[in-house]
Amino acid sequence: MTGATALIYKQTIIINHKNYKTMKKILLSFAALMIAAVASAQTDVTFDFTANEWGHATGIASNATTELTKLSKDNVDIIFKYGTRSTLPYYNSNGPQVRAMQNNVIKVYAPEGKAVTKIVFTHGDYFNLSADGLSGDVWTGNSATVKFTSTGSSYINKMVVTIADMTAETIIPTESDETVNIAIEDYGKKTTQTLLLM
Repeated sequence: MTGATALIYKQTIIINHKNYKTMKKILLSFAALMIAAVASAQTDVTFDFTANEWGHATGIASNATTELTKLSKDNVDIIFKYGTRSTLPYYNSNGPQVRAMQNNVIKVYAPEGKAVTKIVFTHGDYFNLSADGLSGDVWTGNSATVKFTSTGSSYINKMVVTIADMTAETIIPTESDETVNIAIEDYGKKTTQTLLLM
């Protein structure tokens, strides 16, 4: 290799090295922007039941005053259903906290055009919610609506709901209002009530 050839070869290596460093910076900057865009598209909505910002009546048992039907925050709705029980989940004064009994149903609805991707629960001594995608006290998925069924007592202090834009993979469950007739003993007189399950 002549001196001139060696010089050209050395300059080529330097130029290629500079191009590599420049391209690396561009790619890292692009990756950072993509991560920031994904992060900014997700929003955490915290339902802190212990703070009771809704001013809902609390008590030591489920009744017409303490029973829950709906709590909303930042266009995220939590709907409370009977399931196959004769009483709704209720706002207990101990905490305070939301208490769902066996077979009660809790449904979380994302705002229009959005999806629920994660729900983190903070709870008391009892936590027996069941749902596809729930592992321990964290639910993950991609759905416009998430349904939880309480297989036992569930004492819920907080729910942090992560909301993101809908994607092609977002599940949009079909709403079906199922009902069940339940015989209820009311002061010695048996009556039948039709309760909304879903």
